[in-house]
Amino acid sequence: MRCFIKALRDYANFGSRSGLREYWLFVAGWAVIGAFSVWLDRITGSYNFRTGIAVFESFWLFGFILPWMAASVRRLHDGGFSGWWLTPFLLVLLHVYIAAMPRAWPHVAFLWPLTALGLAGYLVIMAWPGDRGENRFGRPEQPWC
Repeated sequence: MRCFIKALRDYANFGSRSGLREYWLFVAGWAVIGAFSVWLDRITGSYNFRTGIAVFESFWLFGFILPWMAASVRRLHDGGFSGWWLTPFLLVLLHVYIAAMPRAWPHVAFLWPLTALGLAGYLVIMAWPGDRGENRFGRPEQPWC
């Protein structure tokens, strides 16, 4: 929980580093809240099956996009990568979001192999071990957030 709160507090910090533990515990908390928002949309009936728009899921997505981006950039910095490496993954995320809309699927289905490769690449880079010592983005984070 401490790592999740730390990542939320640093929602606009794109200049330092985040260790593996901080990043993945943030992602776990982010996923739990996302699953809860999906559940809330289903039980309250706020999901529109015709348009694919959901109230709680939209608040979750747009409320956590900046902290997720900041945590991802800091994680890239920990491995010595530039934060600009996140740009292709944002395009992949945009494709996933658009493909979830019911009427958009036939128009974007042909991009799924590229999307799968992009998601796999994102997971590999985020699981990449960080530099042990100081790099151009600063000193490594403490192991327990």
